[in-house]
Amino acid sequence: MKKIAITGTMCSGKTFLLNIFAELGFKTFNSDLEIKKLLKNDLQIKNYIKLNFPGALIKNLVDKKKLAEESLSDQKKFLEYEKFIHNKLREERRIFVQKNQQEDLIFFEVPLLFEKDLQAEYDIIILADATERDVEKRLEGRLLIQNKATIDLLRKKQIPNEQKKNKVDFIVNCSKTKEEVQKQIFEIIKQCAK
Repeated sequence: MKKIAITGTMCSGKTFLLNIFAELGFKTFNSDLEIKKLLKNDLQIKNYIKLNFPGALIKNLVDKKKLAEESLSDQKKFLEYEKFIHNKLREERRIFVQKNQQEDLIFFEVPLLFEKDLQAEYDIIILADATERDVEKRLEGRLLIQNKATIDLLRKKQIPNEQKKNKVDFIVNCSKTKEEVQKQIFEIIKQCAK
C-alpha cells in the first residue's frame, strides 16, 4: 500500500484532485469532511468547545463560523484547539488506513502537511497548485461562509506553494480544465503504481 498526500494552500484545488481520484475508484480521505463529521458527532470535541468556546455551541450544534471567530481571537486557545482537533483527525486517518489495507494506493487531503510536519507519514506527496487569480476567485466563494479576517488568518498560517514545490513528488496545475487535470492524474497513477 502506498499512502499519497494531496496538499496545497487554501483554494489551490486539493479537494478537486481528491474528488477525481475518488471518481476513478480510489479510496480517499477528505480532512475537511472528517472534521465536519467530528464537529457534528464527537461528544469529546463538543465538550471541549463548550468549555473553551461556549458561544460556538448552540443547541448542541457547533457553529463553525463562530468557532473560527472565537478560536482565532485568542492565539493560545487556538493552538490548543488546533492540536486537539488534529490529534482526533490523526486517529481518523489511522482508522482509514486500517480499513483499506488491501488497497494499492490510498489518497489523503492534508492541507497542513508541511506546516504540521506530517510528510514522513506519506509515501508520495502531490501539490495542488493554481494561479493566484483562480485562488482569489475561489476565496470569494469562501467569503460567503467565513469572514475575510478569518480567511486571512488561516492563509497566514500556511506555507506558500512556491516554498513547497521542491519538497513534493508531483505538482498538478488545478487551473487547467478537468480533462487536462485528469491527464496529469493518469500519469501520476502510472508513476505511483511502479
